[in-house]
Amino acid sequence: MNIRIENIGPCRRLVHVDVPAEEIGPEYDKLVSQYVRYGTVPGFRQGKAPKSVVERYYADEIAKDARDRLVPMFYRRAVQENKLPVVTVVEARSATFSATEGLTFSVTVDVSPDFDLPKYQKITVNTEVQPVTDEDVEREFERFVERHSRYAPTAKKTVAAGDMVQIDYRGMVGDRPLIELAPNDKAVCEGKGMWVLVKENRSVFPGLCSALAGAEIGREFTVKAKFPDDYHSRDLAGKEAVYTVTVRAIREKIPPAMDGKFLEQFHVASEAELKAQIRKELEANAERQARIKQEQEIDNWLLKETHFDVPESLVQRRAESRVRETIRLLMQRGMTEQDVVKNKDAIMSSALESSRDSVRLECILGRIAAQEDVKVSDEEIDETVRQMAQAEGISPEDLRMRLEKEDLIEELRLALGRQKALDMLVERAKKDRKGE
Repeated sequence: MNIRIENIGPCRRLVHVDVPAEEIGPEYDKLVSQYVRYGTVPGFRQGKAPKSVVERYYADEIAKDARDRLVPMFYRRAVQENKLPVVTVVEARSATFSATEGLTFSVTVDVSPDFDLPKYQKITVNTEVQPVTDEDVEREFERFVERHSRYAPTAKKTVAAGDMVQIDYRGMVGDRPLIELAPNDKAVCEGKGMWVLVKENRSVFPGLCSALAGAEIGREFTVKAKFPDDYHSRDLAGKEAVYTVTVRAIREKIPPAMDGKFLEQFHVASEAELKAQIRKELEANAERQARIKQEQEIDNWLLKETHFDVPESLVQRRAESRVRETIRLLMQRGMTEQDVVKNKDAIMSSALESSRDSVRLECILGRIAAQEDVKVSDEEIDETVRQMAQAEGISPEDLRMRLEKEDLIEELRLALGRQKALDMLVERAKKDRKGE
């Protein structure tokens, strides 16, 4: 077998393979024997036609099957013999096959980048954890109370901040209904029987919340609304509208009674214990946030100190996934398909940049994991699969079957290895910082 590897990019190789007829002979003979045994040739009983006759009759089918069988076989052999660290097969070019002349094909692949690691053993990070104050606990307690409050009908006729009110409303721009200008934003333009919470930053349209406070049931009033220039809906951005609003009903917030029956569901016996639990959760979150910042510091340092090209196929694949997710989120926030099309180039450019850094960081951490001989046990794989399955709401067995079918178990192992390498760097950095 003759192998020639052409360097056609920083991480891209074109592998040319020529296999002489004598090397493919044994595999070719096995293939032909199957056609002799199971093929049907006119004038002969099944399995009784001479080999030469079968070869002529099934020439096209045999050639195709030979290419399908032999190209992957000799491609793998070429990669192994040359120790190519292939990460993606980009393109397999048309193969030529002849039982007398042999097999010729070319495959374009992306390979792992070759680079030197920086001196990562002495990185320092900020070890400060944001302290939790009494004010933090009180604010979170207030949010807790609000989440568990209920809204009940009330006899009062005037709206107060914090109430839940039912309203009818209709916006106009001059003599033109707002719905005609923004048909895709009906909920902002008009509504009947809409329940809204009278709370800052909870308005259906600008100015509604402040106008509702003090309004009376059944009495119509107007609200002038100025939509900001950067409003998520381009149809409404910069527009000035006048809304006619009528309050139809009021519900007053009733906070929960901090009694035993209510508190026992949170496994506490008093309001003081509840606040202590809130403090503990806030402190745990502060630790998590500090850890995230420390990991980001490590990531930034590694990216700053290490420069190399990465496989474009991996970058492109990740960028396309990020673009899809970005578009999904933007459309959930009200962006129209037209806006998405207009901004698609910018979205893709941003996705490519972030994906390139992401792939480069994975290469760095993967190399560190290998250098530090980081191991990922089968038990760690099993536990990760269990956690992933729980998050998806499926059984670990079903998820593992899917991962194995898609050949993703080894990818999961590599990902866990990279995370363990990052954990190791963070712990070393924190230890070195404390030892200053």
